[in-house]
Amino acid sequence: MSKKKLKALPRIQRNGGCYQLMVDGQPQILLAVEMQNSSASSLEFLEKQGCWKQLKSYNCNAALVPVCWEQVEPEEGHFDFSLVDGIIRAARRHGLRLVLLWFGTWKNATSSYAPAWVKTDLQRFPRCQLAGGRTSRTISPLSQEACQADSRAFARLMEHIHKIDRAEQTVLMVQVENEVGLLGAERDFSPEAEQVFRQPVPAELLHHLRDHWDELYPTLRENMDRAFLGKKGSWGKVFHALAGEAFMAWHFARYIENVVAAGKAAYGLPMFVNCWLDSGSPPGVFPSGGPVAKMLDIWHTAAPSVDAFAPDIYCPEFAQVCTDFNRPFNPLIVPESLPEKAALQAFWAVAQGKSLCFAPFGADSPHCWPDWNWQSEDLNDTYALLREMMPLITAAQAEGRIRGVLQASEMETRLQLGDYQLCVHFNHKSGAGWPPAAGLILQLGPDEFVVAGRGFSVAFAPAPDRGGNADFLWAEEGRFRQGKWMAERRLNGDDTWEFSLRLTNGPELSCRRGKLYRYP
Repeated sequence: MSKKKLKALPRIQRNGGCYQLMVDGQPQILLAVEMQNSSASSLEFLEKQGCWKQLKSYNCNAALVPVCWEQVEPEEGHFDFSLVDGIIRAARRHGLRLVLLWFGTWKNATSSYAPAWVKTDLQRFPRCQLAGGRTSRTISPLSQEACQADSRAFARLMEHIHKIDRAEQTVLMVQVENEVGLLGAERDFSPEAEQVFRQPVPAELLHHLRDHWDELYPTLRENMDRAFLGKKGSWGKVFHALAGEAFMAWHFARYIENVVAAGKAAYGLPMFVNCWLDSGSPPGVFPSGGPVAKMLDIWHTAAPSVDAFAPDIYCPEFAQVCTDFNRPFNPLIVPESLPEKAALQAFWAVAQGKSLCFAPFGADSPHCWPDWNWQSEDLNDTYALLREMMPLITAAQAEGRIRGVLQASEMETRLQLGDYQLCVHFNHKSGAGWPPAAGLILQLGPDEFVVAGRGFSVAFAPAPDRGGNADFLWAEEGRFRQGKWMAERRLNGDDTWEFSLRLTNGPELSCRRGKLYRYP
């Protein structure tokens, strides 16, 4: 009797002009939500608080759920995966796929989720030292003992997931560590770190930066001395003002490369590393050495087994951050975002950033964050619309036939899609009492477009190099159901005035579809 053939593993691959997550052989966008840190520490709590039902209410297709080293390996060499098993079973019952978050050596730049036997042994697992000799809460990335212990634990976790989930593939990706880096100083000032800091920058890094000079992130390139690339030079001489941060980035990345490689050897799922953004602050105010935009080239060199470096975006400059992280070597993943903006930002992340995954934080217990204005119904509606359009969106991503709309301060913006110039006009000023505008524009054919979202209109004209005029052959209002268009009414007259497809002003989402023709 032959064994049933297993499905191909989830993987990240380049399709056309973008990266996509392939699940069951098809491109899939994870429209997800992330649990808050402590919810998944207890199966009883998850059920009692109705966390899974709360997640499901957002119409998501995946959940980001922490798995903590201290609970997986409470005693060295003794592993307990009962919590992991329960999380996977519960996700299956509720029809959700999972992205597991490995809180190992570091979480938010501290080592708070490491087991007690790691935290209390400072000789074996030394901490970074701040200026003046103060001991930090961060295990040093130079610690080989810590790296080996974390790698062993993570490999055992991945081996176990392979054993219980290889056939069903509930778990699609894994985030390794969380917002790594050092707070309180730009670098580790321990005696060991001081000695390593005085040594030359690794030749491997210098050669990579030399060979990719024109592709480097501008801030990194502007703070480097090109004369030392390909030669020996200290961290200070090569990186100048960024020396401490670059030094920490290299060593955090090399440590995590070992952890990721060990995990992939056990079960080769896609793995990514997230970051706490710098937002213009000096290193140490944000975690110094994390994979922020200006350090991505160093991380990419030091940690080739990592599939993506992902920003946690809580700042107003959402679109710019997505652009900064959408590099030729780096797929965009947004594992954490501000909940009150999530229903708007999801459109931009998926349509413009071509993100593999988008998730607001703390979705299972919104009452725990009173300062965040959760718009659960809005997120539900956004995810519902995007899920119904998923086959169209993934195809358009690969072929460059999609654009995102996210209102900032301007009232109008222009872009080109195919042979048409599009003028996007926002119905109201940002902050004028109306919900901000957001949505997407998708080209179905040479002259056919879909506009979805709220609060804006799109006027179509032939691109300047094409000349002539354009008008609608027809336009419709409707919705998609599993990628198929369901027309609800024909539009004309005021509803297509000035060659526009117009969306509603209020919080509700709407869809318009139209076909144009051109004439002299």
